[in-house]
Amino acid sequence: MLMPFGKYKGQDLDALPDEYLLWVIANIPLREPLWSA
Repeated sequence: MLMPFGKYKGQDLDALPDEYLLWVIANIPLREPLWSA
C-alpha cells in the first residue's frame, strides 16, 4: 500500500521509517484501509 499523504506521499508503507509510522499512528486519526496496513 502507498502512503496517501504527507512527507512520504506515494511511497510504499514498507519503505517508510518506523519512527515516521509511529508518529502517524500517534498523531493522525487513521481510517481503513490505512489503519489495517
